[in-house]
Amino acid sequence: MPNCPKDGEHLCSWQGNTFDFDQNLPNHELYRGIPIDVGGGSSGGPWIRDYDPNTNTGVIDGVSHGLLPSPYPSQGYTATWRWRNDDFSELLKYAEDF
Repeated sequence: MPNCPKDGEHLCSWQGNTFDFDQNLPNHELYRGIPIDVGGGSSGGPWIRDYDPNTNTGVIDGVSHGLLPSPYPSQGYTATWRWRNDDFSELLKYAEDF
């Protein structure tokens, strides 16, 4: 993220692939990461795939969480909770039935 202040006030973008955490880490299946530290103030920021800058649309695929506690690495990545494909559908159904 060249020239990004990473201050939680400015929109920054990064393009790349997510990764799975080592299977020896506890609850590794609940998270995935990106190989950069997006900085303080980024928690809750969306991870978007299939982004189209012409229409400013895409699919939210995660939300920045930050670093995970030990024994996860202490720097060099940002984590999100792993979403299942049907999580959003279940949330909509719950809201409709409320």
